[in-house]
Amino acid sequence: MSREADIYELRDLIARLRQELIAKETAASDVAPDAEMLAVEISQRRRYLDELMSDLQGLSSAPDAPAPSDDDAPAADAAPQGLAIIIGHSSEGTDKGAIGLSPPFPSTAEQGRAEYFWNEDLAARIEAIANTRQIRVKTFRRRENGGVGIREAYRLAAEWKPQASIELHFNSAGPTARGSETLFGRQGSRPWARALQDRMVALYGRTGSLDRGLKDANVEGRGVLSLTNEVQPSALIEPFFGSNMEDASLGIARKDGLAEAVVNAFATFVGLPVPSADAVTADAPADTGLWDSLRAAYAAMSIEHPHMKAITFAQWALESGHGTSLLAKNHLNFAGMKWRPFMSDVASKVWYNAHDGGEFYCAFASLQNFVAGYWLRLDRHPSYHGWRQHAATPEAFINFIGPIWAPPSANPNYVAKVLDLFDEYRNVFDTMADATYVVAAEPSDEDFWVDRTEDAIALRRNGETADAAARRADHESGVSWASDASSCDYAHLGAGLPVGMQFSFTAADLELLCTLNDFPVQDSGGTPVLFGLRGAGIVQGGSSSDGSWRDEVILKNLRPNHHEIRCVMGAWDRQLGKIAVYPASTVPNAEAVVSWFQTQESGNLLATGFYRYICGEHNGRPGCFLLRKSISEKRIVIVRRSEDDLIYESTDKVHKTAPGDNIHPSFSSETSWFSSFGCQVVVGSATSSGAHSGPWARFRRSAGLTDGDGDPGKPFIYVLLTGQEALQASDARRRNLSLADPEVRAMRRLRFGSTSPRVAALQAQLGQSNDGDLGPATAEALHAKQRSLGNRSDGIYTPALDAQLGWNVYLSADT
Repeated sequence: MSREADIYELRDLIARLRQELIAKETAASDVAPDAEMLAVEISQRRRYLDELMSDLQGLSSAPDAPAPSDDDAPAADAAPQGLAIIIGHSSEGTDKGAIGLSPPFPSTAEQGRAEYFWNEDLAARIEAIANTRQIRVKTFRRRENGGVGIREAYRLAAEWKPQASIELHFNSAGPTARGSETLFGRQGSRPWARALQDRMVALYGRTGSLDRGLKDANVEGRGVLSLTNEVQPSALIEPFFGSNMEDASLGIARKDGLAEAVVNAFATFVGLPVPSADAVTADAPADTGLWDSLRAAYAAMSIEHPHMKAITFAQWALESGHGTSLLAKNHLNFAGMKWRPFMSDVASKVWYNAHDGGEFYCAFASLQNFVAGYWLRLDRHPSYHGWRQHAATPEAFINFIGPIWAPPSANPNYVAKVLDLFDEYRNVFDTMADATYVVAAEPSDEDFWVDRTEDAIALRRNGETADAAARRADHESGVSWASDASSCDYAHLGAGLPVGMQFSFTAADLELLCTLNDFPVQDSGGTPVLFGLRGAGIVQGGSSSDGSWRDEVILKNLRPNHHEIRCVMGAWDRQLGKIAVYPASTVPNAEAVVSWFQTQESGNLLATGFYRYICGEHNGRPGCFLLRKSISEKRIVIVRRSEDDLIYESTDKVHKTAPGDNIHPSFSSETSWFSSFGCQVVVGSATSSGAHSGPWARFRRSAGLTDGDGDPGKPFIYVLLTGQEALQASDARRRNLSLADPEVRAMRRLRFGSTSPRVAALQAQLGQSNDGDLGPATAEALHAKQRSLGNRSDGIYTPALDAQLGWNVYLSADT
């Protein structure tokens, strides 16, 4: 953007904010219960307008800025990394920011009383702590490199390609205003803002109205120019009010603590371990005080089953040592709850080294959030399904959930220990009236799975004990791919299938396969069709380096193994008749197979078929592809689970569910490892700021997504088949076979997503509503029919099965 455009944008913003300020000042003339809060907001808005005016004056008078230096800039295709710090206000002119009280601040602005100088020192402390932990940090200022204004500071930060940015400020209003707040400008930045706010709340012991919460800059009228910039996620912190003596004193006393809180918030946000002793406040209550505070908070809360308070409090006493554990003292987690994404409304994730090794746990900003999180976990975790049926008495309740919470194999006396403590707390809580309680929706795989990056995996394993590493390696080494005869993906293709053969593959081959499977790819219109080939590798013609379309590629027919990249995904431009292919995985990794086998939380194999996705945010990364009807509604599909071993076979569990098997990057730059619990992944990475890298970035561009956020809500079609079927289609083309040839007609299939009159005929035979769409209900009925014939199923209706049943579904298959 040119300087003239910056000036125009700034003038327009100032005019709008002035009108909003006038409206607020008019409202303030009325006597209202929230008059004090409104006065604080007006003061903040005025300060922000002063800041923008300073930028405007500087832009109007400054010479053109020199070209930015790229000495520290990463390569254009480098993966984003590190934290960018932007210091609010400036060291020059009148815009030094708020002036803190003197005392407790030093008497002159240059000594730290002014907001800019205070935060310049804070930034240095943040950098020092980050450097000791090998976390990349860089600080940016107004008027740096000759540029003027906050926009220029963020442009420099964008060239540096951070994973997140933080703008440092402190607040100022009247002498009574107190509290901590964090601002954000885009919804994708909310989790980052939440991580920072939770750390500040814990550091300063904010409760009630002193936790001023998260503020949307677009609504608040301040910070909007900063927080809607190209660097995302971005947040702006206001940790305390320098105009209030008590708050200013708190800010001075805990400046190092704030620096550490910022570093720990960033580490937690990007999935790096956090020291187990982090976030202990200078005046943290004694153990007894913390435990008594929890008891008082719990007594004041309404829960669905009030008579369960004593037994759950006893359980928390056992888990936390009556509030003395580091997890309880540092993170208000009294129950040893590990992090799962479905807890994000009430908790943030933090790395914690427990007795059984390092893992991400829940960190709570308040005692009330902890209590809410405990009951939320019982509702959202499938292992506790049906707990209300055991809620008649405290004893029945703990006898049901106890062995699930702490398996007897590891803690055989867990329930007895809780019951012993129950006697101590039996009469502590007064019975309270029942509260309205909303049962949470059934969780899916994406509610449990946290994406692993290469760095996070390395750091996690560095913290493992030798025994833990040996157990993990032993479990994952047992994961393997089924033989073709037992596989739900290959058994229907016959015996003696070749493996390792190279073959050419074209858009015409893909068109043939979609015709043979009755896939309605014409619904894509002009949007490229996404496709996956399970069990395939790229020999020649891949688009990873340039993202270009190809007339033909050379592939190899493989089998997946859950340990490395052994699939291909791509985009198909039906109008051009060209394809682009990339290294990928369409199967879960070994950790996921082990996870479902051990915990039944997450880990699945998506069936081959035809699926509809939309563009959206996956685990905080915008511009991915979601298996959803809309942003708020997940699609129900059929997946495979293995409960008896570590192999997916046609005898394994068939699950109709909404797994959230999205399309996203593998979070690895190599083909030897990938992150997936059932999602379809392309080699590469992405950040919460919308920066995409590696083959994944080019795959997105092939799909038509040209910026970081993509086109949220835009529909996409995804076709999932096998490399073996791609080989068969290639062979048919090579031999000039047509749809009328018996060999090609034998390749016809009806499977998930097929849509045609043939599907309607099959539905009539299965007793299903014959809408002609082979969706989850029809697929489930087809599996049941196949199981009745031989205890195996793949959900794929073949001409051979049609002949066996005598249903004549394929009677006119060549039409």
